[in-house]
Amino acid sequence: MHSLFLTVSIAILTVLATALPRPPPVSIPLRKRASLTGIDGSFDLERGLLHLAFTEAKISSGFRTLAKNSNPVATPPRDIRRRDSGSIPLADGNNNMLWYGTISVVDFDTGSADLILPGADCSTCSGHTLYNPNASSTAVDRNATFMLSYGDGSGVQGEQYMDTVVVAGLTAVGQAFGLASQYSSTLQASTFPPDGLMGMAFEGLSIYGANPVVQTLIANNVISDPIFAFKISSSGSELRIGDINSALYSGSLTYTPVTNPGFWLIQGDSININGNPAITQFTTIVDTGTTLILGDQTRVGQFYSGLNATDLGNGFYTLPCNSMPSVSITIEGTVFPLSSSTFNFGAYPTGSDQCVGAVAGTGSLGRGTHAGGLTANALVILASGTYLELISFTHPASHYPPGSPDRQKREGNPWAHKDPGWIDYAFLGSSDRSISISRIINERAQAEGSDAHYCPEVDGGRIRQDGKVLKWVISSPAQASEDEAGNRGVLPFFCGDMTPRKWRVPLDPPSNAQHSSGVRGVAHVRVLTGRESLERCAAKLTSVVGDPPAEVRTSSSLEYTWLLETPASGLGVVSTPRLVLSAPRNLEEDAYLDERGPGIYEVAFWTKPGGKEGVSATPFGRIIWQGLPS
Repeated sequence: MHSLFLTVSIAILTVLATALPRPPPVSIPLRKRASLTGIDGSFDLERGLLHLAFTEAKISSGFRTLAKNSNPVATPPRDIRRRDSGSIPLADGNNNMLWYGTISVVDFDTGSADLILPGADCSTCSGHTLYNPNASSTAVDRNATFMLSYGDGSGVQGEQYMDTVVVAGLTAVGQAFGLASQYSSTLQASTFPPDGLMGMAFEGLSIYGANPVVQTLIANNVISDPIFAFKISSSGSELRIGDINSALYSGSLTYTPVTNPGFWLIQGDSININGNPAITQFTTIVDTGTTLILGDQTRVGQFYSGLNATDLGNGFYTLPCNSMPSVSITIEGTVFPLSSSTFNFGAYPTGSDQCVGAVAGTGSLGRGTHAGGLTANALVILASGTYLELISFTHPASHYPPGSPDRQKREGNPWAHKDPGWIDYAFLGSSDRSISISRIINERAQAEGSDAHYCPEVDGGRIRQDGKVLKWVISSPAQASEDEAGNRGVLPFFCGDMTPRKWRVPLDPPSNAQHSSGVRGVAHVRVLTGRESLERCAAKLTSVVGDPPAEVRTSSSLEYTWLLETPASGLGVVSTPRLVLSAPRNLEEDAYLDERGPGIYEVAFWTKPGGKEGVSATPFGRIIWQGLPS
């Protein structure tokens, strides 16, 4: 693997101070570990898919935080004086994907902004070195919590603190950080060697609304210049803060402006194949947290179109191992070549003459912008024909002029004031526009006296990235803020396709629904509501489903269950999904209901026989993995 030398400048400054004496650097060596390529030269697809999902989820989470904060990014003082500089040798901590320093034992990540450490009371942080605020005389409780969850299932939650943080001898006083009380399984020591994570992007990405560590060092006038630099290589890798280690490179540096400070977002000239531009004028994020080159599926497909490549259908492509191209990236007119070992991730399947390329597509499956332009989405399709929809607003409310129709639509969206996490669920509606789901439900509810009420159907749709227009009809429950039993997310909405459903939920090729976790379908969805409204909500759901509950439990707490169907089961009768309505079963669920209100608390997934099983706790509810019988 050839060296990658990355220099990041916090502000655009003239180099007037270069003649001043520099303090001696501090270095910590890198340790090389495994990669996405196995020792036999083959590509580890499962690990690659996990890394792809984590990276996309992290970036998506960052964009949501950036939109939520929507504040001007703090800029460092202009009268910066030269202070110290430090070099931190890095360790390749997670299969050539994460780089962390052995002094602080954190993953240094330019794709996020916050410092997160495992706390002394964290029951899921075994194997990590824990931080105890009671042992620090300078620790200050910010009296605030934090929750961070990625779409791939990883997450962390805990309390916010401030303390003095020392990185390679550089001291950041009053640094905000998160003290984790819970790590999800993907952040535990066996899969995430660093103890914590130190984000190195901008304040706009901070879930604490605070300066990241490097910006704190700048604000404290601690470091020489507002610069940090990475050398990432199979040996001798390091992070340097405060200046650039000139011994690690030759020639001149290339500078390019950050176009939207939140992420390290820059413009590129081209990505080249054998010296010829394959992609031109692209926007990219400089992220030390990934070993892949990620792009949307359209651009990635364009890149591979002339290479006799095979689309694996999951973001990765293979091409003949004996004719791997020469790939380079041009930024500000400078060509940066990728070594063959950097671009070639190894043979797939094992022993094949086809190798996986390092350029991968992300989130393309089902992604598009909804009609009206307020929201965009991406689908995670399951073999049962069900899917998870990842949805986000395209702009924060502040993007629209106060009082404008677009501002009113944005603020009036039923999901506008919901916290991230499980927010809603849908049943498949009718594809016949003459059939009114809302009328059927309302007449049934009136006859049964349940008071369920649905609004008249409205048209919806979105445009896929390939330009195909999708259309559907939505039937939604009327919002009743004074009656939690009728709130959105407690009762489902209905989505009926007016264009072929396979355009929106493509199960062909089958790889669209193949996931490294082995998930095949939804086993159950559990909706949580207050005890006082439970029976009333059950009556409304009975009117919506059209059948009484198949099961009513009263042993510990009242609970109702309805049996559902899926569009393309194929998993057997045992896989029939269930809708469960219950009141809180314990104090933890009571707290969840108090904090987030009624709605989805728990989702269970069927996994392939012998696949993942157990429970994953997240800041936004529980995920249960249930193995299908063999």
